[in-house]
Amino acid sequence: ITIIPKPRKLEKVYIIYKGYRPISLLFYIGKGLKRLLAKKVSLLAIEYKILLE
Repeated sequence: ITIIPKPRKLEKVYIIYKGYRPISLLFYIGKGLKRLLAKKVSLLAIEYKILLE
């Protein structure tokens, strides 16, 4: 989880906790790992002739 400041014009707002917004990067990390795993599995399936090219 990453904390980013909300877009405000008053700098005093950043002192309180409501001036920030949490975001999660787990979705994007999971998406990248899913692509890598799918590519590796498909290459292994072609190598061991489980799937045709």
